[in-house]
Amino acid sequence: MPFPRPPFPRALLSLRRLGGALALLPLLGACTGYDQLSGAAATLNREVATLQDEMVLKNILRRSEHRPAHFSALPLIRGRNRMSYGVGLALPLPGGDRGRRLFEPGMEAETGPGFDYASLNNEQFLERLRRPLRLDRLAPLMRDRARRELLLTVTVEEIRWRGPLGTRRYHNDPQDPAAFQAFQRQLEALMDQGLRSEAAAWVRTVSPPFQLDDAPPLGELAAAAREGMTTDPVPRPPGLARRTNGGPWYQMRRTEEFQRFCFTEPREALTRLARCGDWAGLRRAEFPPNDPRSFGGTSPLTFEVDAENRLEIEFRSLLDVMDYLGALVRTEREGITAPLQVRSPSGARVALFRVLEAGPGIASVAATEVDGRRMVVPRGPAGGRSAELFSFVTHMVGATQSVGEVPITGAVYSD
Repeated sequence: MPFPRPPFPRALLSLRRLGGALALLPLLGACTGYDQLSGAAATLNREVATLQDEMVLKNILRRSEHRPAHFSALPLIRGRNRMSYGVGLALPLPGGDRGRRLFEPGMEAETGPGFDYASLNNEQFLERLRRPLRLDRLAPLMRDRARRELLLTVTVEEIRWRGPLGTRRYHNDPQDPAAFQAFQRQLEALMDQGLRSEAAAWVRTVSPPFQLDDAPPLGELAAAAREGMTTDPVPRPPGLARRTNGGPWYQMRRTEEFQRFCFTEPREALTRLARCGDWAGLRRAEFPPNDPRSFGGTSPLTFEVDAENRLEIEFRSLLDVMDYLGALVRTEREGITAPLQVRSPSGARVALFRVLEAGPGIASVAATEVDGRRMVVPRGPAGGRSAELFSFVTHMVGATQSVGEVPITGAVYSD
């Protein structure tokens, strides 16, 4: 009578298969952990964006009620991602009942963020909010004419135009519909003449004219170049023709780039003098430091030809922009004025900025709870240009935060 085959070969085969499965388990755990971490990162990104939007909207509403603004940030986010796994196995043994072959993987995962909370109500941050906005910061955001006109509508506080008959002042007051309309007509008139920004340079001479025989050593020229100075050809200085060897003359100059206003389609005497790209062969406009013809620099930006021809554009600070939007919300909420309107890209008149109470059919770009009511920035026809303006303010508030004063997490890491 033949003996029954021992179960060990089958057991060994099962162990080999199990070994392969066990080898794949860490990879399975790694993939699962990666998926969980990716999902956590996406969730954190969404939540932080929502927090930033809510903070900006809440402060606009607070300013609409003349209450102080408060700013905060999450300077540090800590990730937690722990995982453990195991396997249970039952093998058949000789001389006993055949047991079931069991492969029972087990896995436990623990994920969750931790974060630090930081108040930004410090003097350094608030001081940057109180400074008038610079054209250098605004220029990259004004990609086309419609967006340029929109941003200038809320960032420009006043336009002053001095001519032979005196000075005309156009104050951008959102609580005075007549003043707002007069300012808007003047701004649109400038926009219709092609008001835009362009790169320019302030140039300061830092050496007397020299020829190559009198040039500073190469080491000094290299050090000067690292400091932003250039060696440029210049016309022969008057009265020195007999002392020269006939070669070209040079001068060392320090150049500082900036953004200036100019006009692409000027129709008035003053705006023609500030025409874009009219630089007599130079690759960009160059001016002595603080030249009133530069039409750039710190607010107010000034273009002055003589005592009777001067144009000034004065900018608000970012905190004043939030007050401006808060005033628009307040005047509509209290029924003082209907929503103020501006031109849309199509030329139609639409609302400048609105905040409404949430309700059916109102799509929004941001929302927050205030005094038990849910308030939203509407998008679509009901909001007019609200979504664009809110995106601009949120971007500027984020850009105002200093990395040195509010340390930002470089990566989410696991404990």
